[in-house]
Amino acid sequence: MYQYSLQFFAELFGSSMKKCARGEGLRERVGIPILVKAVTEGLYSNVCRGLFEKDARTLSLLMATQVLRLEQHAISDPEWRLLLAAGDAVPEGALPRVSWITDTNLLARIANLEKIQGMSGIVESLETDAAAWQAWFSSRSPSSEALPARWEAATSVFQKLLVLRVLREDALGEAAKHLVLHTLGEPFVQPPPFDLVSSFLDSSPRIPIFFILSTGADPAADLFALADKLGQRQELKVVSLGQVRRLFARAYFRE
Repeated sequence: MYQYSLQFFAELFGSSMKKCARGEGLRERVGIPILVKAVTEGLYSNVCRGLFEKDARTLSLLMATQVLRLEQHAISDPEWRLLLAAGDAVPEGALPRVSWITDTNLLARIANLEKIQGMSGIVESLETDAAAWQAWFSSRSPSSEALPARWEAATSVFQKLLVLRVLREDALGEAAKHLVLHTLGEPFVQPPPFDLVSSFLDSSPRIPIFFILSTGADPAADLFALADKLGQRQELKVVSLGQVRRLFARAYFRE
């Protein structure tokens, strides 16, 4: 549904270079951390302009996990597979025994969680600390509560996300939001509101702005306000396109 070209990313990288915060000298101005921050924020804000809100949240999660996987090396391949597909199939005879859990699919996911480095012993904990786990499991918001026993201190933010993926998949959304906040920061938690001024600054004669409108939406007032703010109201040409009017539009473009 969404497609972005290499040219889009090249233009974005170039504009991010120009927007990098100026330091006291050249080294500070074009330092790698500053550039990475500028490109990351620019990518998120630019791509979000063309996304539905629900998809913007998916974008921020993908960006956070890619930072953890490729830059910080904090997510292993088995952990990544467990998040995406709940792990491998587990034969019935190899399913763990947890007295208060009877769902075989859930037990299979727990078995895969047990195999993750750093998660060994969670099956035993689910049994020996059953009361604490059952209280956590029944919570309305398990993502905001500490994991029982030693597991809150023993797990990374991503591993806690995996525990929710396995035991309380319905709470994964809030856990994903916390992961984004922890990895990328507050600006990536909520999609930025549309800002015509910043969109205009990112445009050029070769990069026009297109409005794809839904019923009742009319950006005309915002467009006129922007023209007034820039002192370009007299230069703003409004054309209703049609079989004949397209000729006027072409003439304006030639100007």
